[in-house]
Amino acid sequence: MTGSFPPGSVLSDGSRSDGGYRGVPGTGVAMNQNDLHMWRKTAFLAGVIVLLVLAMAVSGCVSSQASGGQERKENNESPVVPVGSLLENPKAYDGREVSLTGKITTECGSGCWFFLDDGTGTVYVDTNPGNFAIPQLPGKTVRVKGTVTSTGGDVAILATMVESGGKVYQ
Repeated sequence: MTGSFPPGSVLSDGSRSDGGYRGVPGTGVAMNQNDLHMWRKTAFLAGVIVLLVLAMAVSGCVSSQASGGQERKENNESPVVPVGSLLENPKAYDGREVSLTGKITTECGSGCWFFLDDGTGTVYVDTNPGNFAIPQLPGKTVRVKGTVTSTGGDVAILATMVESGGKVYQ
């Protein structure tokens, strides 16, 4: 490998002609070629691990994708409640199952939550506790069935079913 190069010359592949020490980029640490190769492998694997952890954290919202929206008829209907009534008296509905109808105004990119506006108010609807998600439906009118939860004055619906255009997601 030394060939016609003077000892200690840096070759085009980044190695040294005498197999000597070389610095780790940006650290000022000197190490031989085997150590440098191991450092690069470790840095690459650490990057892959970080990306996997981030992907798993983000996929918590995605992991429970919709089951295809099979058409189903609901026989046991919950009382249809205007959102305004929920917002005016959240304690009266806390823990109760209700049905709501309205338009989706804002939606999670993964379909795991959305805001529903029925003209009397807007409420947060979470599908994640029901272990399902819906496709992107912003602006669409949907029917939601779920349990009302009220914490610190904030009202939310923990959805067990969302129906849109004859398709039921649950």
